[in-house]
Amino acid sequence: MLDVRAADLVPLAASADSAPRLRARRGYLGETEPNLGLAAMLRHRPEDFGFVGQTSCW
Repeated sequence: MLDVRAADLVPLAASADSAPRLRARRGYLGETEPNLGLAAMLRHRPEDFGFVGQTSCW
């Protein structure tokens, strides 16, 4: 198992060619339980995602 912070993964997924490079496809992930949980974590603890001191529209 490899522990990686979400903030460390952002540069890998941010580029326009990231999907083919990572052999993944992009698409709507929907309001699944895991995605809603991550969204709640981001709202309540943005520092865990590397967004310290930034504001959001939530």
